Amino acid sequence: MPQKPPRSRVVQAMTDVFQRHGYEGASLSAIGAASGLSKAGLYHHFPAGKSDMAAQVLAQSGQRFTQLILAPLRSSDPAAQRFATMLDGLTTYYRDGSINCLMNTLSLGDGLDLFGPQIRSAIEAWVKLLAPTLEELGVDAPEPAARRLIAQIHGILIQTRLFEDPDLFHQLIETLRRRYR
Repeated sequence: MPQKPPRSRVVQAMTDVFQRHGYEGASLSAIGAASGLSKAGLYHHFPAGKSDMAAQVLAQSGQRFTQLILAPLRSSDPAAQRFATMLDGLTTYYRDGSINCLMNTLSLGDGLDLFGPQIRSAIEAWVKLLAPTLEELGVDAPEPAARRLIAQIHGILIQTRLFEDPDLFHQLIETLRRRYR
Protein backbone atom coordinates (compact mmCIF):
# COMPACT_ATOMS: atom_id res chain seq x y z
CA MET A 1 0.00 0.00 0.00
CA PRO A 2 1.51 3.36 -1.01
CA GLN A 3 2.35 5.75 1.79
CA LYS A 4 0.29 8.96 2.06
CA PRO A 5 2.30 12.10 1.40
CA PRO A 6 2.66 14.46 4.36
CA ARG A 7 -0.05 17.15 4.56
CA SER A 8 2.50 19.95 4.12
CA ARG A 9 3.59 18.42 0.80
CA VAL A 10 -0.04 18.02 -0.28
CA VAL A 11 -0.82 21.66 0.49
CA GLN A 12 2.34 22.84 -1.32
CA ALA A 13 1.41 20.74 -4.37
CA MET A 14 -2.11 22.21 -4.33
CA THR A 15 -0.64 25.70 -3.99
CA ASP A 16 1.49 25.15 -7.08
CA VAL A 17 -1.56 24.01 -9.08
CA PHE A 18 -3.71 26.96 -7.97
CA GLN A 19 -0.86 29.40 -8.68
CA ARG A 20 -0.44 28.03 -12.20
CA HIS A 21 -4.08 27.52 -13.16
CA GLY A 22 -6.24 29.70 -10.92
CA TYR A 23 -9.30 28.42 -9.13
CA GLU A 24 -11.36 27.40 -12.14
CA GLY A 25 -8.43 25.92 -14.04
CA ALA A 26 -7.22 23.78 -11.15
CA SER A 27 -8.82 20.43 -11.89
CA LEU A 28 -9.07 17.68 -9.31
CA SER A 29 -7.03 15.51 -11.68
CA ALA A 30 -4.20 18.06 -11.71
CA ILE A 31 -4.39 18.54 -7.94
CA GLY A 32 -4.40 14.77 -7.40
CA ALA A 33 -1.48 14.22 -9.75
CA ALA A 34 0.56 16.98 -8.11
CA SER A 35 -0.26 15.94 -4.55
CA GLY A 36 -0.04 12.17 -4.99
CA LEU A 37 -3.59 11.67 -3.73
CA SER A 38 -6.50 10.07 -5.54
CA LYS A 39 -9.73 12.03 -5.96
CA ALA A 40 -11.18 9.98 -3.09
CA GLY A 41 -8.13 10.84 -0.99
CA LEU A 42 -8.56 14.51 -1.77
CA TYR A 43 -12.21 14.42 -0.72
CA HIS A 44 -11.28 12.50 2.42
CA HIS A 45 -8.94 15.34 3.48
CA PHE A 46 -11.01 18.16 1.98
CA PRO A 47 -14.70 17.15 2.22
CA ALA A 48 -16.01 20.37 0.63
CA GLY A 49 -13.91 19.66 -2.46
CA LYS A 50 -11.95 22.19 -4.44
CA SER A 51 -13.22 25.21 -2.49
CA ASP A 52 -11.97 23.57 0.72
CA MET A 53 -8.61 22.87 -0.91
CA ALA A 54 -8.26 26.45 -2.15
CA ALA A 55 -9.30 27.81 1.25
CA GLN A 56 -6.56 25.72 2.91
CA VAL A 57 -4.01 26.90 0.36
CA LEU A 58 -5.05 30.53 0.84
CA ALA A 59 -4.90 30.19 4.64
CA GLN A 60 -1.39 28.72 4.52
CA SER A 61 -0.27 31.34 2.03
CA GLY A 62 -1.81 34.03 4.25
CA GLN A 63 0.28 32.83 7.18
CA ARG A 64 3.44 33.11 5.07
CA PHE A 65 2.33 36.52 3.75
CA THR A 66 1.79 37.75 7.31
CA GLN A 67 5.12 36.39 8.50
CA LEU A 68 7.25 37.55 5.57
CA ILE A 69 5.58 40.79 4.45
CA LEU A 70 3.28 42.20 7.12
CA ALA A 71 5.20 41.32 10.30
CA PRO A 72 8.29 43.32 9.29
CA LEU A 73 6.09 46.39 8.79
CA ARG A 74 4.71 45.96 12.34
CA SER A 75 8.13 45.88 13.96
CA SER A 76 9.65 48.74 15.94
CA ASP A 77 12.66 48.89 13.63
CA PRO A 78 13.41 52.15 11.80
CA ALA A 79 11.23 52.66 8.72
CA ALA A 80 14.05 51.98 6.25
CA GLN A 81 14.79 48.65 7.94
CA ARG A 82 11.10 47.69 8.03
CA PHE A 83 10.82 48.45 4.33
CA ALA A 84 14.00 46.54 3.44
CA THR A 85 12.88 43.53 5.48
CA MET A 86 9.49 43.63 3.72
CA LEU A 87 11.32 43.57 0.36
CA ASP A 88 13.35 40.57 1.53
CA GLY A 89 10.05 38.91 2.50
CA LEU A 90 8.56 39.66 -0.92
CA THR A 91 11.57 38.07 -2.59
CA THR A 92 11.13 34.95 -0.49
CA TYR A 93 7.33 34.86 -0.76
CA TYR A 94 7.36 35.19 -4.54
CA ARG A 95 10.43 32.95 -4.94
CA ASP A 96 12.45 35.69 -6.60
CA GLY A 97 9.51 36.55 -8.85
CA SER A 98 9.29 33.05 -10.28
CA ILE A 99 5.71 32.29 -9.18
CA ASN A 100 2.31 33.80 -9.79
CA CYS A 101 0.62 35.66 -6.99
CA LEU A 102 -1.83 33.22 -5.40
CA MET A 103 -4.12 36.10 -4.41
CA ASN A 104 -4.25 37.09 -8.07
CA THR A 105 -4.95 33.62 -9.44
CA LEU A 106 -7.55 32.83 -6.78
CA SER A 107 -9.39 36.07 -7.55
CA LEU A 108 -10.22 34.92 -11.09
CA GLY A 109 -13.66 33.61 -12.03
CA ASP A 110 -15.62 31.95 -9.22
CA GLY A 111 -12.61 32.40 -6.95
CA LEU A 112 -13.43 36.10 -6.65
CA ASP A 113 -16.79 35.36 -5.04
CA LEU A 114 -15.31 32.67 -2.82
CA PHE A 115 -12.10 34.37 -1.74
CA GLY A 116 -12.40 38.04 -2.74
CA PRO A 117 -13.17 39.30 0.78
CA GLN A 118 -10.13 37.51 2.26
CA ILE A 119 -7.87 38.73 -0.54
CA ARG A 120 -9.13 42.33 -0.23
CA SER A 121 -8.55 42.13 3.51
CA ALA A 122 -4.93 41.01 3.00
CA ILE A 123 -4.25 43.83 0.55
CA GLU A 124 -5.91 46.39 2.85
CA ALA A 125 -3.80 45.15 5.76
CA TRP A 126 -0.69 45.58 3.61
CA VAL A 127 -1.70 49.12 2.63
CA LYS A 128 -2.51 50.00 6.23
CA LEU A 129 0.92 48.83 7.44
CA LEU A 130 2.93 50.07 4.46
CA ALA A 131 1.51 53.62 4.43
CA PRO A 132 2.94 54.68 7.83
CA THR A 133 6.30 53.22 6.87
CA LEU A 134 6.29 55.23 3.65
CA GLU A 135 5.21 58.33 5.56
CA GLU A 136 8.18 57.93 7.91
CA LEU A 137 10.36 57.66 4.83
CA GLY A 138 9.11 61.08 3.69
CA VAL A 139 6.53 60.03 1.11
CA ASP A 140 3.65 62.47 0.56
CA ALA A 141 0.17 60.91 0.36
CA PRO A 142 1.43 57.61 1.79
CA GLU A 143 -1.76 55.57 1.36
CA PRO A 144 -2.09 56.17 -2.41
CA ALA A 145 1.68 55.64 -2.66
CA ALA A 146 1.34 52.30 -0.84
CA ARG A 147 -1.42 51.22 -3.26
CA ARG A 148 0.73 52.20 -6.27
CA LEU A 149 3.73 50.34 -4.87
CA ILE A 150 1.67 47.17 -4.34
CA ALA A 151 0.31 47.51 -7.87
CA GLN A 152 3.87 47.88 -9.17
CA ILE A 153 4.93 44.70 -7.42
CA HIS A 154 2.02 42.72 -8.83
CA GLY A 155 2.52 44.22 -12.27
CA ILE A 156 6.16 43.18 -12.33
CA LEU A 157 5.18 39.64 -11.35
CA ILE A 158 3.00 39.51 -14.47
CA GLN A 159 5.78 40.88 -16.67
CA THR A 160 8.32 38.51 -15.13
CA ARG A 161 6.06 35.59 -16.06
CA LEU A 162 5.19 36.89 -19.54
CA PHE A 163 8.78 37.61 -20.53
CA GLU A 164 10.25 34.73 -18.50
CA ASP A 165 12.74 37.21 -17.09
CA PRO A 166 13.26 37.11 -13.31
CA ASP A 167 15.63 40.06 -13.64
CA LEU A 168 12.58 42.30 -14.04
CA PHE A 169 11.45 41.39 -10.52
CA HIS A 170 14.97 41.82 -9.13
CA GLN A 171 15.36 45.20 -10.84
CA LEU A 172 12.16 46.49 -9.26
CA ILE A 173 13.14 45.23 -5.81
CA GLU A 174 16.57 46.89 -6.12
CA THR A 175 15.00 50.13 -7.38
CA LEU A 176 12.67 50.16 -4.39
CA ARG A 177 15.60 49.45 -2.02
CA ARG A 178 17.48 52.46 -3.36
CA ARG A 179 14.42 54.73 -3.37
CA TYR A 180 13.34 53.99 0.21
CA ARG A 181 16.53 53.81 2.27
